[in-house]
Formats: sequence, C-alpha cells, structure tokens
Amino acid sequence: MHHKYGKDGFVLISVSVDPPEGKARALEFLQKQKATFLNLWLDETVDTYLEYFDIAGPPAQLIYGRDGKLARRINAEIITHHQVEALIEKLLQAGK
Repeated sequence: MHHKYGKDGFVLISVSVDPPEGKARALEFLQKQKATFLNLWLDETVDTYLEYFDIAGPPAQLIYGRDGKLARRINAEIITHHQVEALIEKLLQAGK
C-alpha cells in the first residue's frame, strides 16, 4: 500500500517489537518485503507497548486519518487486506 498510496499522502510506518536477538531476522524480513518506508524497532517491555498502544499484542494496525486522529485499531480481529485498503482510500478522500 505504501507504493500505491504514497503519492496521495499515505504514510506507513512499521514498528518491530522483536527482542534484540530477533533484530537481524526482522531486518531480513523487511528487506525481503521491500519495505522502503520508515521501519522502527521498539526497545520497550511488552507490558509498556501493549498499554501505550492499547493492543492485545502483535500484530496490530493503528490507522490514523489526515487529522492525526486514530480512525481504526485492528488487533486480534479478522480483517482482510481489502477492508484495510478500503478504509485507507476513504480516509485519503476525506482529507482532500
């Protein structure tokens, strides 16, 4: 989606919560996926990031609108790629 919607103002950031010994594997995965957007590694305890992001655990998606407000928190639920993409398209259109 980064490649498809980046020109429209879509910004994607990934946050890895892998332990230090998993950083190399996470980097390898991101390179394999051609993840050319901002990729961060979170150096916090599990309890800290679960509470801060208000999630049950990874993987999670936090989708914000152009206004900076949380539009949807996706965690521990079944949602398709097409549903996420439809939400992103809606948010991009709403901000124009």
